[in-house]
Amino acid sequence: MTDPLIPLLGLPNLSAWLTRLVADKKVPGVIALVEEQGKMLHLEMVGYQNIETQEPIRLDGIFRIASLTKSLTSLLALQLMEKKCFKPNYAIANYLPQFKRIACWDSMAGKAVMARSPISIHQLLTHTSGISYDYNAQAPLRKLFQEAKLYDPQSSLEDFADKLAEIPLNFEPGSRWRYGASTDLLGLVLEKAASTPFDQLLEEHIFRPLALQDTGFQISSNKFDRLVSLYTPTAEGDLRCLESPDTERSKPERRLQSGGGGLYSTVQDYAQVAKLLMNGGMLGKRRLVEEDTLRRLFTNQLAPNILCEKIAPKVAYDVEGEGFGYGFLVRQDGSYGWAGAANTYFWVNPQRQQFSLLFTQLTPFAPYPLQAEFLQAIDDR
Repeated sequence: MTDPLIPLLGLPNLSAWLTRLVADKKVPGVIALVEEQGKMLHLEMVGYQNIETQEPIRLDGIFRIASLTKSLTSLLALQLMEKKCFKPNYAIANYLPQFKRIACWDSMAGKAVMARSPISIHQLLTHTSGISYDYNAQAPLRKLFQEAKLYDPQSSLEDFADKLAEIPLNFEPGSRWRYGASTDLLGLVLEKAASTPFDQLLEEHIFRPLALQDTGFQISSNKFDRLVSLYTPTAEGDLRCLESPDTERSKPERRLQSGGGGLYSTVQDYAQVAKLLMNGGMLGKRRLVEEDTLRRLFTNQLAPNILCEKIAPKVAYDVEGEGFGYGFLVRQDGSYGWAGAANTYFWVNPQRQQFSLLFTQLTPFAPYPLQAEFLQAIDDR
C-alpha cells in the first residue's frame, strides 16, 4: 500500500498559475504534482471535481488518462521482452496473421500498393509502422478509418485488428513517424505473445507490483463518486459538462481494452509509475525491469533520418522535430514525457531528477499550451 499524498505548496508561482487556470475557466479543476530528488516539491489541487455540484477536486479523483495508457503498454512490452516472449524486430504478422499482406498508400501513384516490408513490434512501439489515426491519415484513407469505427467500445481487440488490417498504411513501414493506433494494436500483440489477456498482463506485471489501487479499464461501483467530470469550452467562454459519474455509470461495460487508451487512473497511481522510471526500474527493493531495458522507454529509438511530426494541426502541443522512445517523446536535453487526450500530462527532467504531473479533464486536447506553461511555472521559482 502506498503512502497517501499530502498537499504541499512549495512553488508559489505554480500555485498562482493553477489558480488563474480555474478562475479564467480554462479548466474545471486541476491537480499538479512535482517531485525533485526524491522529495515532494509541490502538490496542489485547485477547482472542481464537478462544476455543477461545486464539489472540490479530490486528490484521489479518478481521471480518464487516455494516451498515457500507451506508456504503460510500452512498459509492459519491455517486461515481456525480458521474459523472451518476443524480440523488437519480430514481425507482428507472427502473432496477427491478418497483417501478413498489407497495403500502403503511394502518394505519387495515387493508389494503395503492397508494402515491401512487414510491420515490426519495434515500429509499433515507435509509431513508425505507417499506422495513423483517422484525423492525421493521408486524405484518401480518412474515410476508411471513419467507416471502420475502430473504437466501438463493444468490439474486441480482435475486431479492432481485423478492421485496421483492411486500411492501407500511410507509408512504408519504418520510413517515417506518425502518431496513431500502433500502441492499440501492440496490446493485442502482447496478448498473443504471452498467451494471456491484455488486461490480465497489465494487472500482473504493472498494476499489482506497483500497488496501483485505482488504475484499470473499468471503475468499480464504489468508486464512481471519485470520477472527475469531463468538460469542453463553449463559445461563450464557459465550460460544459460532457461526462459525469452519472453518465459514466449508465454506460455498458467497455469490451474494447486496447494498449493505446482507455485506462482510468489517479495522480497517486501514476506517480508510482514515475518513481519506477526515476529509480531505474526499481520500486522499493523490488526490480520490475532491468535499467538497460527500461532506458528504451525514454531514449530516442528513431533512425537519424526520422523525426516526429506534429500530432495534429490545431493543438498547442508541438512534438515536431523531436525524438521518440518506446512510449515517450524525447527532447535533446534528455527530458521526456507524454500526455492524454483529456489533458493529463507527465514529464521527467532527468538532469534535475524531477518528474511532474498535471491532471485535468478537458477536451479537446491541448486547446492552449498547458504543458509548456506548467513547466515554465515550475522553473519560475
